[in-house]
Amino acid sequence: GAHLSALSLFRQAALVRRCTQAPDAASGTDAAADVANGPVAATASPSLAEIAELDEHTAGYPRWDPLELCAFVGVSGPYSLSASLVAHFRAHGLHPSLLDLIMEKDLARNCPVAVLEASGVRAEDMPPIALLQGDADISVPMEQCNALGDALERFAGARAGEDLFLRIYRGETHTSPIIEGPMAGGRDVLTEDIVKATYGALWWGTELELDESAEAEVASALSAVEAKPLLPRFVVSAARAIAPF
Repeated sequence: GAHLSALSLFRQAALVRRCTQAPDAASGTDAAADVANGPVAATASPSLAEIAELDEHTAGYPRWDPLELCAFVGVSGPYSLSASLVAHFRAHGLHPSLLDLIMEKDLARNCPVAVLEASGVRAEDMPPIALLQGDADISVPMEQCNALGDALERFAGARAGEDLFLRIYRGETHTSPIIEGPMAGGRDVLTEDIVKATYGALWWGTELELDESAEAEVASALSAVEAKPLLPRFVVSAARAIAPF
């Protein structure tokens, strides 16, 4: 989910940037005026199969703007489809040939980091981005989170604490927010940060601080997150220890 969401975000940001900033070859005016009327002709832009056709579902012009989102929250995503990640997946049972089919036989075209690098997208083209991952994640190495964070700073000019919030959680696994956390009940910091980010929390330092207008809504949401345990904690801990994720 985080991989596909990041890919969609970067492609769409590239499309919006291309349509609103490229000069119209015929009139010399900004192409933004043509966006509402139909597809915009291609102009000089990065390849990667024209940033994977920019988005085959949009008929050549943007149907939505990434800036309409209050935030992007990526949890434990495989963002850099490098040789080391392919080897990691293979060691955990996903053969490279199957991964190749899943990625339409083109890893670069479906690699968020590669798309970000090639597209020319800037941090100001996107909402604030939160990248969250546990250091006990077996499915996706936590280096993937750092790789996208580094790429956002290097290629998009993102600034940590302003456009970008990156946090690694001790002891959290790939499935903590959806399985172990809710089953164990009580407070789960990773899940709390996901909720806060989706309600438009502000990135300051290493914490997510809420705007006053969002506090009541978030308090209600977090009270639901801090549910009663579904199973004894020792059972959840044992399951966490043997889980393949």
